[in-house]
Amino acid sequence: MADNELDELYRVKPDDFVALRTRLADEAKDRGDAALARRISAARKPTMAAWIVNRLALTHHDVNQRLTELGERLRAAHSAMDGERIRELSAHRRHLVDELARAAFDPAGIAGPSAALRDDTPRRSSSSPAGELHAVAVPGQEVDADVAVARGSHVV
Repeated sequence: MADNELDELYRVKPDDFVALRTRLADEAKDRGDAALARRISAARKPTMAAWIVNRLALTHHDVNQRLTELGERLRAAHSAMDGERIRELSAHRRHLVDELARAAFDPAGIAGPSAALRDDTPRRSSSSPAGELHAVAVPGQEVDADVAVARGSHVV
């Protein structure tokens, strides 16, 4: 049951997060589930970029597989120092990142995301189960330490 509440919580826009978190925690307390109430209360409000990544992970279940496979192929090409394959996969990477950005921003109602939001969204996805987006987008670059996982596919 906790996963359902947390999925619901991480689907709402960040502006609505705190009110829903409070309501869900209160409902869990009213049902006598103190552990669930604590878990819900501990959920961190996501940034806008993290919310977009959460929506993508919750609504596009193939994202993890697609990103993982491309990330593995790209790392193998880098390890083999196969320049032709790296160029081919890099073009595929750009196409996939663009496709996922559209899939993330459009349903979120964000028609013209700022440069900061566009840059932060792929970086944040690296801490989700679909965490290859950052590795695919920027091979070899470390993810910032402030990127954390709240639970499963939820990025905060």
